[in-house]
Amino acid sequence: MKNEIIAKTKVIPATLDDYPIVRNMAQLYIYDASRGCGFSLNKQGLYQYRDYKEYFENSDRAAYIVKVENELAGFVLLNKVCAYAESEWNVGEFFILSKFQGQGVGKEVAKKVWQLHPGKWEVPVVPQNRSALVFWRSIISNVTNNQYKEEMKDVERGQDQVQRVIFSFAVL
Repeated sequence: MKNEIIAKTKVIPATLDDYPIVRNMAQLYIYDASRGCGFSLNKQGLYQYRDYKEYFENSDRAAYIVKVENELAGFVLLNKVCAYAESEWNVGEFFILSKFQGQGVGKEVAKKVWQLHPGKWEVPVVPQNRSALVFWRSIISNVTNNQYKEEMKDVERGQDQVQRVIFSFAVL
């Protein structure tokens, strides 16, 4: 069953028409992240998050919709805002619906995205998001044969400086 799901996993370039879909799924993404990061709802009962529209409008960014067969399964948002000068791509946001987590979908999506954009990569992770750290450490280690760097670093996030665990590596 797991291999069947992985085989049906698709990473589809998103257009501006897909922006509302990603905006809607972002509530689920922040909800998932709130388990480790402690995000709270606002007075309207929604999670606050950055507007992701720039991922659909700027040439230095890329947006993808994830589907398993024809069912929405998540999204991936990439940018070139990196902590290291030699890096080419950064995983800005990565979300797989809980229904598909633990079945290899996330790993398959990461591999497909890296195949689409070979080069030097960064994946920043909120240190409190333990499950994300385990996921990224595992897949990056596997894909790079343990040839990666993992470092705690202050990064700019809007007007704030925040700490992230930065995984840096090359996929060629």
